[in-house]
Amino acid sequence: MEKSFTLEKYLKSVKRLVEERIPPIWVHGVISQLQIRGRVAYLSLTQYKEESEKPIATLNLICFVSVLEQLNQKTLALAQPFTLKVDLKVSVFLESDFYVPHGKFQPRLVDIDPNFTLGEMAQTRQLIISRLQKEGLLTKNRNLTLSATPLKIGLISAAGSAAYRDFCSVFETSKFAVSILFVSAKMQGETTTKSILAAIQKFKEHDIDCLCIVRGGGAKTDLVYFDSEAICREIAHFPKPVLAGIGHEIDQSIMDRVAWESCITPTDTAMFLFNRLEASYQKWLSLKKDLLSLSRQRLQDHNEHFVSLEESIGQTLKNRLSQERLKLNAIQQKFPLLWSFKQKNLTKELDVLALEIRRRALHRWQIETDRLKLNLHGFSKGSSKLLQSNKLLLAQRILRLKGSALHQVEKAHKELSNQKVLVAARSPKNLLRKGYTLTSQKNGKKLNWQKLKIGDQIKTHTQNGVIFSEIKEKSE
Repeated sequence: MEKSFTLEKYLKSVKRLVEERIPPIWVHGVISQLQIRGRVAYLSLTQYKEESEKPIATLNLICFVSVLEQLNQKTLALAQPFTLKVDLKVSVFLESDFYVPHGKFQPRLVDIDPNFTLGEMAQTRQLIISRLQKEGLLTKNRNLTLSATPLKIGLISAAGSAAYRDFCSVFETSKFAVSILFVSAKMQGETTTKSILAAIQKFKEHDIDCLCIVRGGGAKTDLVYFDSEAICREIAHFPKPVLAGIGHEIDQSIMDRVAWESCITPTDTAMFLFNRLEASYQKWLSLKKDLLSLSRQRLQDHNEHFVSLEESIGQTLKNRLSQERLKLNAIQQKFPLLWSFKQKNLTKELDVLALEIRRRALHRWQIETDRLKLNLHGFSKGSSKLLQSNKLLLAQRILRLKGSALHQVEKAHKELSNQKVLVAARSPKNLLRKGYTLTSQKNGKKLNWQKLKIGDQIKTHTQNGVIFSEIKEKSE
């Protein structure tokens, strides 16, 4: 029968063999898991295929919490501090160990090379920047146009944080009706990336003018969360300008480079928007002032134009009236009898005059006819030659008298027609239809400008009706 060993002895032998044959060594990879239970931290170191998330090797490690705290103090003291966390590329010093109770190979992490991690972080950061730049994502969000009046603001920050209060306090007492739509997110820790991405997705469903991502001042190690390629891509593709205020005065994250505007603090971010609103408001006030000034000037120019036009029309009308008066005076002198009739009864009286002329002509013709009859009766016994001579003479007189009478009637009718046309052309109604106006006292009497006083009422006839006015001011 072959010799048999207990399991414990066998595993202890393996433990001694591992400790003797596997020396302490530096190994690099990516921390894919980190959990602390009691006094021990359990880690997984993973190697991935290049440009892939598929692991090709994984090693489970342990690290006493006291050692882990010492290592973190060591890395935090660097110019660019960091702590051991998931997804961090590290080069660690391992001591081989075999855990007998579980029969498990479990090396111990006892040291870390900070320079390797810093180099990897810088290289990873540069690779992310290069990819974003190649795809045009570093400037995509900055190419958007921020509203001159950003009144609807989206805000991502930690609920109840100082960053949230500092940002909102800028607008609490401002004169602008700013509406802030807030979505809370983790701004530090392992869930930062996932939380911020979820918050950005929510804002895609809302109509906002811009999106602000702010956090207060914290550890420099927290800045690495804002180098997340996933967050930067979401910001680059976001349809509205994104403003970053993550509380780092000197260092700049990749998110700062991708955002439309990068501010030092949450307060500075809010003040940037406030100043933009104030500038728009002042510009509006200036435009309002210029518009009022321009309107006053235009009104003054138009008023002066209308005054000038009024004076020109008045002078033109005055000259035209003077010309018409001269024409009417000439007519009056030429036809004094006709002009003596009242204007409103002129047509009727001219008709009566024509009838009177006709009546007189006929009366004269009747007298001559009667005289002819008497002559014929008186000379009926005269010689035929004398009778014939008188008949011929009488006939000639009758023809001349009749022709003269008809000529006088025709001439009177012609002059009457001319007078009708002239009177119609000079009538007030016709002048009103041409655009002129006729102004008189309220009672219809002739207007004397020199005797008008402030408060007197006048009546102006136009084509479309009568306008009653009151004298408010007189100018010479």
